[in-house]
Amino acid sequence: MDYNSSHIDQHWQEVYQKAIYKVFLPPMSLKIGELNEALNVFCFDNNVYHWAFVSAANPGSEPLSTEENEQRHQKLILAVQNMGLRYCEGIGTDPAEKWPAEKSLFILDIRPEQALTLANKFEQRAIVIGEFNKAPELLFC
Repeated sequence: MDYNSSHIDQHWQEVYQKAIYKVFLPPMSLKIGELNEALNVFCFDNNVYHWAFVSAANPGSEPLSTEENEQRHQKLILAVQNMGLRYCEGIGTDPAEKWPAEKSLFILDIRPEQALTLANKFEQRAIVIGEFNKAPELLFC
């Protein structure tokens, strides 16, 4: 199913837009549309131009059990490793705390089209993408 922004209801657009995307190491909190100096320093120091923040949890924004989400997260890690890409662990959080935190990966050197393919494989509605010296963007799948 195509989940571009015209097919996502307003509620989910707002949830994804307001979420905080936390990278554990190096510690960073990413917000849609906000430049992040720590992110720019990290990208510069590690020669990263493109990146994406992707989860495998709760496909189609339908809640799964903790165990199912953990299995999906491990499959996402394996998929990223098989692509030969570097990554950092993280979580996507809802500041209103109405939705549980989702384990995610901050994937380095992944082009937007690759990230979209990966997200579609894991039935996600949206991902966060970015480039060096630009604000994180929401990309609907």
